[in-house]
Formats: sequence, C-alpha cells, structure tokens
Amino acid sequence: MKNIVSIIDILEKWTTPKGTRKILVTLFIMSLQIMIYKVVYMTGGAKYSYAQAMYIPLILGSLFFGVMGGFVFGLSSGLILGPFMPLDTVTMEMQDMINWNYRLGFYLLIGLITGVIMEFLISTIKRLNKLSFYNHFTNLPNARYFENMRIKEDTPGYFFIIEMNNYSQILYNLGYEFSMKLIKEFSREVSNVLKTYGETQVFHLQDNKFGVLVKHTNEKEISKKFLKLGQMSIKVDGIEVHPYIFIGAARCEKDSCDLLKKAEYARLFAKKNLRNYHMYIPELSSKIDSNFKLFEEFPRAISNKEFFLCYHPKFEVSTGMVKDAEVLIRWMHPKRGIVGPNEFIPYLETTTFITKITKWVLRQSLKSLNIMEKAGIDIKLSINVPLKILEDPEFIGYLKEMRQLGYPLKKIEFEILERDCVEDFKKISDIMNSIKKMGIKFSLDDFGTGYSALSYVKKLPFDKIKLDMMFIKDLEKSRENMDIVKSAIDMAHHMGITVVAEGVESEDTLDMLKQLKCDYAQGFYFNHPLNQGDFIKWYHSNENTKFFQKIPS
Repeated sequence: MKNIVSIIDILEKWTTPKGTRKILVTLFIMSLQIMIYKVVYMTGGAKYSYAQAMYIPLILGSLFFGVMGGFVFGLSSGLILGPFMPLDTVTMEMQDMINWNYRLGFYLLIGLITGVIMEFLISTIKRLNKLSFYNHFTNLPNARYFENMRIKEDTPGYFFIIEMNNYSQILYNLGYEFSMKLIKEFSREVSNVLKTYGETQVFHLQDNKFGVLVKHTNEKEISKKFLKLGQMSIKVDGIEVHPYIFIGAARCEKDSCDLLKKAEYARLFAKKNLRNYHMYIPELSSKIDSNFKLFEEFPRAISNKEFFLCYHPKFEVSTGMVKDAEVLIRWMHPKRGIVGPNEFIPYLETTTFITKITKWVLRQSLKSLNIMEKAGIDIKLSINVPLKILEDPEFIGYLKEMRQLGYPLKKIEFEILERDCVEDFKKISDIMNSIKKMGIKFSLDDFGTGYSALSYVKKLPFDKIKLDMMFIKDLEKSRENMDIVKSAIDMAHHMGITVVAEGVESEDTLDMLKQLKCDYAQGFYFNHPLNQGDFIKWYHSNENTKFFQKIPS
C-alpha cells in the first residue's frame, strides 16, 4: 500500500490531462491510430483480423478523455479503417459502405460504453481516494495520505506538526459548528504562513493537528514563522480566539512514517515541557522508548511495592515554620535505581493506572500523617492529582471510604496542574466544592505557565496557588519576574487565596519573597525531598529553623 498515494496522484493527473499533457496524450493516440492503419494496410487490408488493434487507441481515448474521448476516437478510428482502407490491398477492392459503416457504428458504441465505464470507475476511485486520504472538511491530505506518500531521498527541508491545544475546550464551550469553522480558518492561516515558499504541502492529521512539509533548508527561519500562529487571533462569527499551539519538527527523510513519528516525538516533548516548539534530536526517541518500557513494567512495580514517597517541606515565610509538605512519588527500579515521576507519570496519566497510583499515594500519605503525628509533627500534606481523576466516581468513592475509616482528610491538599484542560468549569467547580466539604483543600500548581491561569483561579474554588519556579529563580535580579510575582501575590490575596513560591534557591530570593508578602516558600535552598524517616529526623533538627534567622521582619 506504500505507493498507493503516488499511483492515485499519477492516475488523477493523466486521466484528466490538461495543458501540455493533454496535447501529448492526444498526439500519442493519433500516432497509434496512424501506426495501426499502416499495419492493417501492410498486412492485406480490412478483411484481416489486424483491424481489431484499433480498439487500443479507442479504449485509451475513453480512459483519458471519458465519454467524449470514446466518441471522438471511435469516430476517427471508424473513418480511418472505413472509406480510406481497402478490403484487400492486393486487388485494391474497397469496402462496401454498409461494412465500414457497421464497423464505425460499432466503434462509436464501444467508445461511448467504454467512456461511461471509465468515467464511472475513475470518479469512484477519486471519490474513495478523497474519503480515505483527505479530510472531508478542510479538503487537505490526512495522516493516511502522508504515511503512504513517497518522499524523495534527497528532499531538503523539514516536517512540522502543529497542534492547537485549546481545541477541545473551544469545542465544548462554543460547539461543533464553531469549532469546525475555527479549524478551517486555522488551516488557512497555516497555509498562509508559508505562502511565499514555493514547495510546501499542508496536511490535516487530526481534528486539531496539522502537518506541513517544507522544502527549505533554514529550520529556524521557518519555525519563527510558525510560532507567530500562537501570537495571532482568529475571528469566527464575531468571536476572537487565540490558538494555544505546540509544534514539533523533524528533518526530512525517505520514510514518511518515521518522519511523522519523529516530529510527533518533538511535539510531545515540547508539550510536556511547556515549550511552544522543539526540534527532533535522536536522543528523544531513545528517551521516549525507554520511558515506554518503564510503563510496561508498571504492573510488576505495583505488585513488588517498588514505589515510595518523599516529602518536600513548605516554609511559612512570616514565621519560618514548616506547616506543609508536598508528597512526591519515587520508583526504586531493580535495575535503573531511583526513577523520578517525570519519567513515568505522563504515560500513566493517559491510562487508568493513574487512578490506581493516585489512590495509593493518598492512602500512604494518610498513613504518614498518623506516623508523623505520633512523632510530634503536625503538618498538612499536598498531593499532585490530575484534574480528570476528580470526575472519576471510583476516586470520589475512595475519598469517602478514607473518611469513614477515620483518616484525617482535613490535612490533605490536592495540587492541580494548570495545564490540565477544563472543558466544563461548572461541573469541575461543583466536584471540587463537594470534595472540600470533606476537609480537603485545593492548590493550583505551576501558576503562570499555562494559557488560562486567570480562568482557573476565577472559576474554580482554589485555596492556594503555587508560583512556578521560572518566575522565582533569580527573582532579586529580574525586575520583570519581580513585577509578575508581586502582581500574582496581590491578586491572590485580594481573592483570599494563599500563595506558595516554589523553586527558592537562595537567601536573597527568600528575602525578596518576604518583602513581597508571599505566604509560603519551597525549594532546594531549604532541602531536597526526603523519605519519611529522614524527614522526621530533619524536622526535629536545627536544619529547619536556621534559614529564617537572618531574614529581616
């Protein structure tokens, strides 16, 4: 099936020839008619069976020009072998008019019938090709087309995959018809970005995902043009929409399937790391394949109890006291040693395993609270929870079960990633409020790195926000970061929301956070995540009080 796209492309070009191709095909068929005339004449005349060879140009005429071609070449073939062709070239006896008229009529009938059949077959092939290899709405070639097309080995250039990440949210809020109009406009914008480049081809890979094959050697120049798509607004039915995009790219190669896979690897990497664009490098494949192998080992890891928890404290900036700690899952792999969550959690979030591991983390955290309480430690624990789990009745039932067993849910906080997509704010808000009645608080993680921070804070009942470390690092040196952090803190406090700054790595940063009246601080300046035993020892040592002694009030 690999060359089917090339075959269909050739078929479409030559079965409806235009311009030079049309002239060449016509001359070829006429030359064939003349050649057959000469063969029939040289072999004795119309009474011999060589005259049947005239069916060849007649059928070719029907193939390339349909019913009209069948008629024209049927007529010309009948005339060529009619009054101009002797019945016997030895005696030069000419054909009776009824004989060659009969043949002429038969040729016309065959030409017309063949033309009708050919037009039907070709239109059916084209229709099936359209259904199989093109998106019915944008009329752009689809992923199947790209996977089956041939790319010349010496083709210079790159293949880009562009994903509109906020498409599902727009679909839910504004409806199917609006979303389809938006996608059509977006596809035009994708095509227009490179309209000055001659050899480009755009593909509609999925509902919200497009591919662009660009025969150009300057990858950075082209990527900058594509990144402008994320800075524009698209107006549909009087509503302006800002597409939030992720782009992956790979250098052209002969195998289109490998090319598609590599560009997709790059897009996934960009999305996972909240970058708008990433270029494929070979290390990505090995890393993703390695992570996928880890994922395959997950059921065994659960059975063998290879997972364990670490605790990363949060300091109250005004007092220097440790009142909270973030729970972080780790995997003690039998061969690879300790594996961080970024290497396996993103894969689990796409499966039902994520519910199982989240329930396990919750239960272990609740058990840890009891152990810490006996050790004289009174703190709250925050757990990273994917937003989609809150809609799982099984998980809500598990929370109720933990409450009935007497576990202190009031000491638990759920941290929600801002980049998780919310399709129905009202529904999620109601679920969060019902969970809050059990005593659980909510924190918005990585605040400021997604596209809808204000929408989340405004529409969902969060108790706390965590400022992403990208704004906290070098806070004292960056006026821009300081202004952003100050604005976020002021806004949150105005809304009655507590603020945590993560990624604190220096005393100067901590000093600045105190001046900005940030509520909590977390980072490697204080310590790294510790297992339960080490955390209890650290808590009772002098290590957890020394950081704030030099910070002015």
